[in-house]
Amino acid sequence: MRARSNKKVINRYMEPKKFNNMTGADKLTGITLFLMIAIIPLIVRYVQVPVGVDQFNVITASHYSDDMFSYYKAMFILIGSGILLIGLLMYVFSDHLDSLVNWKKMVSHPFSIAVIVFVVTIIVSSIISEFRNTVIHGAAERYEGVFILLSYMVIFTAAVLFTRSAFQCRFLLFGLLFSCFIISLIGAFQFFGRDFFTSEFGNQLVLGAGTGLRLIPRFTTSYTTLFNPNSVGAYCALMLPITALGAIYYKDGVKTRLLFLICFILTLLTAIGCASSGGLVGIAAAVIVLATVFLVLFVKNEELRNVLKSDKKLRKKILIVLSAFFAVVIAVVVIPNPLRSRVFPMVEKLFIWEETENPHFFRDLKFENNTVELITANGNLLFTKSSDDLEIALNGAALEPTEIFNDEEVGEVYYFWVPYFGEFYVLNDFSGVIPFRMHDIEFIFAYDENNILTPLSLLWEPIDLNEPINSFGFEGRELMGSGRGYIWSRSLPLLLERPLFGSGPDTYALVFPQHDIIGKLRFLGNPYIIVDKPHNVLLQTGINTGIISLLAMLFIFGWYMVVTFISVIRGQSAHEKDWMFGLRIAILAGVCGFVVASLNTDSTVSISPVFWFVLGMGVALQRRLVPRE
Repeated sequence: MRARSNKKVINRYMEPKKFNNMTGADKLTGITLFLMIAIIPLIVRYVQVPVGVDQFNVITASHYSDDMFSYYKAMFILIGSGILLIGLLMYVFSDHLDSLVNWKKMVSHPFSIAVIVFVVTIIVSSIISEFRNTVIHGAAERYEGVFILLSYMVIFTAAVLFTRSAFQCRFLLFGLLFSCFIISLIGAFQFFGRDFFTSEFGNQLVLGAGTGLRLIPRFTTSYTTLFNPNSVGAYCALMLPITALGAIYYKDGVKTRLLFLICFILTLLTAIGCASSGGLVGIAAAVIVLATVFLVLFVKNEELRNVLKSDKKLRKKILIVLSAFFAVVIAVVVIPNPLRSRVFPMVEKLFIWEETENPHFFRDLKFENNTVELITANGNLLFTKSSDDLEIALNGAALEPTEIFNDEEVGEVYYFWVPYFGEFYVLNDFSGVIPFRMHDIEFIFAYDENNILTPLSLLWEPIDLNEPINSFGFEGRELMGSGRGYIWSRSLPLLLERPLFGSGPDTYALVFPQHDIIGKLRFLGNPYIIVDKPHNVLLQTGINTGIISLLAMLFIFGWYMVVTFISVIRGQSAHEKDWMFGLRIAILAGVCGFVVASLNTDSTVSISPVFWFVLGMGVALQRRLVPRE
């Protein structure tokens, strides 16, 4: 089914049809891109990383941070990007430069200007930031500092320059499919309760043989090699259209089409297994883009309509596909199964804009003179400090310790166990501080000579509850999206604190009001949880590198989406292969899905290199259609 344009289009670039026809710059760039996109997303290895001076005693009291999913990925991204920079310099000084691209026109193009502005604002933001160490090395467990952000743009530029022919495009696709197959295979097994990383082999692969350590997963949903289920959801929104249309359009080999199909099925299972509502919204956005494109092509193309009318076999295939789709939908909705148990909660979250029921055990914390009231789901604890003792009551009834024992390091410990409430620990008279621990969450109170109780930070520094916490919007909706309403309400004012160039790459955790222990308790369930990301890539960009950087990024995304959408609905060009036309549509839908999903998650070293690589391929495929002047 083809919708051809009558306009004659000539390729702008030379198009090598085999590996030997490529220049040295092509070979170096292509092989490096292939290895980066095939291997880096798969890297999972335990390492202890020193905590930077900016973060020590600010967001953590530890000198080291445990990491498995980000640090080594970041290191290999830097190494690969360094090699790609050499390749880009080889392009610049190539004898075939003029046949590759018209540099003057390219640099003066609005899209290129936006890319340059994006890069410049990242650099300027890094130079003027007060958090120099974090800007360079990145935050703990993220490591998305200035050089990583610039590496994304190197990957993007390299993909644009390299992808000039069907052979080069196919070569890179195999690297993308390789990592997709491994990632989605692990995710699909996690969906069915078989976690590769908790197996003996997976445990040794990640933690090392002979260490005696055991990996305890942080998530019960599919997180695969991408660390966070929300990152998995965004990745699936990007890859599902590519694998689906690859299985339909690719006709140069049955085995390759089968690989596309297998990756599609595994990615779909992973998307369900990760239980990410943001990922589901992204997938829905991708489906809407696909449906719109094909509907417009169907309406505009009379030849295509005639084929559907006359070809009974084709109509039968479409009927079979639709019947299978509705059969799956009915099976998910009607029959209790793992799919239903994952899909329903995801869909339900999409329609809950105002949470009325707090899902957390700890609900509120109130200080008044010498008393502290901790409101929980099972009752209210009241701490009253007198000159002689600390009295604890539950719902007005005084409590006595179940057991009292001495700890060599902290002294006298009171252990309480209350039926239908739970167990907790209190340290009595610990140098003017009263630590309280329950459900692995610690509360720290200090008292003065008048027995006035005040809260302390995680670093045991006094917190002034009278200090105003800036917030904007989401009032009454703070619990929305697992506390995203609260995080966004506290993040929006940060945009105006450093509007032009932000606080510096990956410094969000250092400027977020971490001392807002009351807000974090009410809406996140833990007063000392470190909010290290805004769960929204737009806020993340605007706060870290500034509003100018954010606008430049939005222009990059918007220009590609609009121009490519207009191009594909005009139909397939005369010289374009079927599968490359399908790939253009798939990348458009995948990029749209990823961007929409990113409104609910963040940029990370696990998924952002893949996204910028795919976006670079999409831009390159679109530029192939620009006629030579």
